[in-house]
Amino acid sequence: MRWGGNIVSKLQELQGKIKYLLDADLSSDIAIALRPLEFDVIHTGEVLEFQDHLNELYDPEIIAWCKNNGRTWITHDFNARRKHLEAIKLARINVVWIRINTKQNITVPNESAT
Repeated sequence: MRWGGNIVSKLQELQGKIKYLLDADLSSDIAIALRPLEFDVIHTGEVLEFQDHLNELYDPEIIAWCKNNGRTWITHDFNARRKHLEAIKLARINVVWIRINTKQNITVPNESAT
């Protein structure tokens, strides 16, 4: 997909069309925040098949689940890319790799300030 033009309008076109699985390495609050914007996103902690072993959940299981459930995997785990790229390709799933810059300071303006 080419992202030329306004990215906001492209994201609005995708709302409700792509189903996402948010990896355990990302906060479930992200899924909660995206749902009111009509994104179909669930967190690994919400998947019934994963409930009994969340602390021992392995990437190949997530890849298979995404394939079987038509979900795009959202993860911060760049080691998964290196270790499981071939399995991801074979499963023909999409993955969104989130890179978080922890060195950058983010300041939120105080709205009550005048």
